[in-house]
Amino acid sequence: MSWSPQPEPLGQLAQFLKESLNPRDKTAQKNAELALRNAGTNPDINNYLAYLCISPESPAALSNDDYFVARSAAAVMLKNNVKTSYKTMAESNKDYLRSTILQGLQDQDKRIRSYAGNVVTEIVRQGGILGWPQVLSELISLIENRNGNIASHIQDGAMSALLKICEDHKKALNRVYDGQRPLDFLIPKLIEFTASPTPQVRSKALGTLNFFIDDPMPQAMQDNVEKFLVQLFTLAQNDQDEEVRRFICRSFTKLATSTPALVLPHLSGIIDYILVQQKSDPESDLALDAAEFFFENCEVEELQEGFNQHLEKIVPVLLESMIYSQDDQAKLEAEAEEDAEKEDKE
Repeated sequence: MSWSPQPEPLGQLAQFLKESLNPRDKTAQKNAELALRNAGTNPDINNYLAYLCISPESPAALSNDDYFVARSAAAVMLKNNVKTSYKTMAESNKDYLRSTILQGLQDQDKRIRSYAGNVVTEIVRQGGILGWPQVLSELISLIENRNGNIASHIQDGAMSALLKICEDHKKALNRVYDGQRPLDFLIPKLIEFTASPTPQVRSKALGTLNFFIDDPMPQAMQDNVEKFLVQLFTLAQNDQDEEVRRFICRSFTKLATSTPALVLPHLSGIIDYILVQQKSDPESDLALDAAEFFFENCEVEELQEGFNQHLEKIVPVLLESMIYSQDDQAKLEAEAEEDAEKEDKE
């Protein structure tokens, strides 16, 4: 029989969660914190917290703003409970969490989606990949949107959760379970997602792939790295989203560091792309990510000759992009005066 909350304690819990974050009424806040500690002894407390996190309709007489506060507090409390006591939870409670929390990724509010994603990630962190083997396929199903009926914000929420899982479990995803390695199907899917019509999915898919461009590079990434590079060229030619372009620059940077032989034949075109991004807005995060390409790879032996051939266009852009604060300028001027005084004495 599926679990469902009792209306009265659910409403009380929402009220206590809201009041626990009310700094204007210290007495109410203290009473709410005490009530939440007492509620923590209820064996179904985490079910109640999950229910509040994923439910957009308030169970109590709370305004929309107050209920958002309650839901946020529920998600944070749930994540902390998972972190400290997931291994000792009853299996029925674990099953409820795993079967419901992904609904939070479908919320209209980006912040709730992020909170729910944190809970998803913590469950995987505490229970391991084998403790929730369906989570990867369920997230991928939401992202790929085969039937075309999944809203872009839901795809974004699922992609954010997948990114967090990959960031935390790079080694675990590269292990073999029952003859299968999760990365073997995950890497091709991530490359596929970089062509998503949703820019948030494209940028996060690139960011997730970048976790696996390391030395040593996982075999699944090695098997698909040329395909990934081709997709990067396609994105570089056509994608105008600034966040996506930031991650394109990061991908080129990591590939040049990890696989210089693969990048070398295309270095001239990559340099041209990087310079265009760097000049687009010298003070932007995009320009900083673009500049990292040169700073990270200027000493890569296999690429030095290629860089030398393009110094005439690289150096002026780097110099133009150097921005100093007033403190930096004052420090540089002081150092210059000090050097001049030393020269005079000599």
